[in-house]
Amino acid sequence: MTAVTEVRVLTGAALDSALDDVARLRIAVFRDWPYLYDGDLDYERRYLESYRTSAGAVLVGAFAGPRLVGAATGTPMEDHAEDFAAPFSATGLALADIFYCAESVLLPEARGGIFTALTVTIVTLVSYSAMAGAVGGGGLGDLGIRYGYNRFNPTIMLITVAILVVMVQ
Repeated sequence: MTAVTEVRVLTGAALDSALDDVARLRIAVFRDWPYLYDGDLDYERRYLESYRTSAGAVLVGAFAGPRLVGAATGTPMEDHAEDFAAPFSATGLALADIFYCAESVLLPEARGGIFTALTVTIVTLVSYSAMAGAVGGGGLGDLGIRYGYNRFNPTIMLITVAILVVMVQ
């Protein structure tokens, strides 16, 4: 398993210099679905050109050391390919108001570390929410303390605890 060591937001020149790595990453990930995708480096470079030329484009890259192992891309819709923008234009929506969150790709060997980190983060946030509720900060902890413990209603208290346990499991 490849461990993700850093997540960086790339724009401008940093994004431009990473686009060939993004192209190779997309090819590696999408190759698992040959019936949906038959791209090569030239195709990817043409596709990613709108990210190179858009001042509002962004790349969130997951790195294992210096190697790009995951990427999420986005660009203002008005800067992206016309075939993506056409359905929005037909509705009368202003393309300047739409940000196109394109692909998110992650190499299979890097997925374990990301999901472990996300799980730990979510469990930590839920536990912080419960503790914040205990001191009056709102959230599920506050619900359990205020309506369960303080009002001597064990049903509310048990339901709140059960919800918290289910959320972290």
